[in-house]
Amino acid sequence: GEMADVGSYYECRKSFKPTGKIVEIGLEKKDLKPDEKQINFFKWIEDNYDFIIQKIGPSIEAKVAEWIPNYQIQNFKKEFILEYLYIPKCDKEIFDWQISFYADNELQHWCSLDMKGMEVKDILIDG
Repeated sequence: GEMADVGSYYECRKSFKPTGKIVEIGLEKKDLKPDEKQINFFKWIEDNYDFIIQKIGPSIEAKVAEWIPNYQIQNFKKEFILEYLYIPKCDKEIFDWQISFYADNELQHWCSLDMKGMEVKDILIDG
């Protein structure tokens, strides 16, 4: 899609295979365009979406339970709509990236996860 130059990163929108929906992507700037590593990481996220959900589900559940007592995710893909990915330069072995969902359930808030590799570092819930 179209690339918008936003200073230190680019923004673009792309169809995300596992959901069939458009996701917004922030790409840390390297050269004039995203490089293979960044493109490959996006593809890796698409190919391993179920695995990623398994890894982050419990952390999201625990965080949402601070807002809604006894909260449990019934159907992740129905309840959490992938909205945004931030993909860094991908130069390190393990790097920080971000993934954000809109919680289309009783929460009705955005959930943004700061990731380091496959580890959840922080979750922000924002109205």
